[in-house]
Amino acid sequence: LCGHLACLRNHTQTLKGQPVKRKKGPAPKMLGNEVCSVCSDKASGFHYNVLSCEGCKGFFRRSVIKSAQYSCKNNGRCEMDMYMRRKCQQCRLRKCREAGMLEQCECLYT
Repeated sequence: LCGHLACLRNHTQTLKGQPVKRKKGPAPKMLGNEVCSVCSDKASGFHYNVLSCEGCKGFFRRSVIKSAQYSCKNNGRCEMDMYMRRKCQQCRLRKCREAGMLEQCECLYT
């Protein structure tokens, strides 16, 4: 463990019998043509349990760290792609969570 409060909380949950799901072994090999599950940009690997790009990885990390509350001007119906991902943060964060991104999968503070 790294010692950060959120990581320690996750470890404590595991000790209390509430397992935090973690996959064992190395991540699958990248072929080079994988796309981000959130915005369809070129994926760089598995981040927070999801195949994603560096942009969505960083956006998710920053949003979680600051407990961000975003609002959508389109009532939550924005299409998400690599061009529109910067336009609506609420829909991007929702899509991150829908894709399966989990806060407890990596240390958010390193």
